[in-house]
Amino acid sequence: MKNGVLLQLMIENDFNALITFDKNLQFQQNFSKYTLPIIVLNARDNTYLTLKDFVPEILTMLKGTLRVGSNIISK
Repeated sequence: MKNGVLLQLMIENDFNALITFDKNLQFQQNFSKYTLPIIVLNARDNTYLTLKDFVPEILTMLKGTLRVGSNIISK
């Protein structure tokens, strides 16, 4: 499934945000076409242990006001 199709399906099914390790997504998609916030995790790898370190910041971001398009969290 292409990223554009995935984003459109997420919007149609009332998803609140997409969380991804894909740093290139922000350059591959025209976010002005989509109303979905994207949380990009900028990390050295995409293992569970790395993801676990991001959880507090992800939760804080999800509880706040996310802007449409790319929202980057770096470690």
